[in-house]
Amino acid sequence: MTISLAFFMSLSFFLFMQILYSDVIISTCIFFILFPILNIIMPQIDRYFYKKGINNKDVVMEVVKQDGYVLRYASDELRNDKEVVLEAVRQNGLALQFASDELKNDKEFMRLIDEVKRG
Repeated sequence: MTISLAFFMSLSFFLFMQILYSDVIISTCIFFILFPILNIIMPQIDRYFYKKGINNKDVVMEVVKQDGYVLRYASDELRNDKEVVLEAVRQNGLALQFASDELKNDKEFMRLIDEVKRG
């Protein structure tokens, strides 16, 4: 079970509002008004990027260094790029599930992944 980007963004926004506005009533009202809106909009954005994929290697490399799980939004071409996948797995071992089948079936590459996971 994966937690959507919409949930994390909504939760982050809620926590930000809690910090910004110490008044519980105001922040709770904002949460209950904006949370449903974000839950409608964000899954559509989430699906768009998931379908289309981000094809800029420089951008994806920088992002997966921070969060390897973002590999799921990369284009098929970049999911098949050893350098990108290796960096994503280095940051988050679970990112391997988003690598191309071709890379997952490459024994030499999988040995390299095992070395990275071991540290």
